[in-house]
Amino acid sequence: MDVDSFEFFLEKIESLIKRMDTNMKQCISAGERLALTLRYLARGETQTSLSFQFRITQNTISGIIPAVCMDISQVLQNEFMKVPDCPEEWRKVANDFMGTWNFPICLGALDGKHITITPLPKSGTAYYNYKHFFNTVLMALVDANLNFFYVDIGTNGRVNDGGAWEKFTLNKRLHAAELGLPGLENIPGTNISIPYIIVTDDAYNLEQHIMKSLPWTSSCNLNCHIECLKLRPTDRCHCFQL
Repeated sequence: MDVDSFEFFLEKIESLIKRMDTNMKQCISAGERLALTLRYLARGETQTSLSFQFRITQNTISGIIPAVCMDISQVLQNEFMKVPDCPEEWRKVANDFMGTWNFPICLGALDGKHITITPLPKSGTAYYNYKHFFNTVLMALVDANLNFFYVDIGTNGRVNDGGAWEKFTLNKRLHAAELGLPGLENIPGTNISIPYIIVTDDAYNLEQHIMKSLPWTSSCNLNCHIECLKLRPTDRCHCFQL
């Protein structure tokens, strides 16, 4: 990150992360708090290493990092990862899918990513998956331009993507009708009305707003293969493989 970008970022968040000096000691500046947090996030350095670099005790760093991360999320979420909350905003997402991928009535592409972690103390095998490593699951919904706009992290890695979806806050809000989705829409060129849908893969169950990829088999006719080709480019794996 260059200096100008850092200063721009700091200006946005400084009021939340700065602390006041006291008679007993001088506080750690907002710039230092942000710098060590960004280094931790970007490089995955240990808190011990950061303690030597910034001359700040490890105990203090362990409190700074989660606090600054929460403040970053609070300040930047609506600017860079805003979830649509009305029919007009969801229709814009769907229009982008139609324009980019020629796939209609689509609200986003969904998938999960298993992220390697150091196992938590006394967690047993809760975070140990079938690929034989400890991990947590990141579930994400992306738009037609590969931008994340709904993310949930923390489900234990023992479950598959379908199981993680059951715990995903988006799934709960979807079933509770809290997302402000548009109503039924006609499939282009027909009089058939269907709900707006989210595209996924075979790990998920078909639901009112969930559509899976068509199976790619030799028994499919030409139209089936064409639909497969249209659906697969919308697949969210592009985001994780960039």
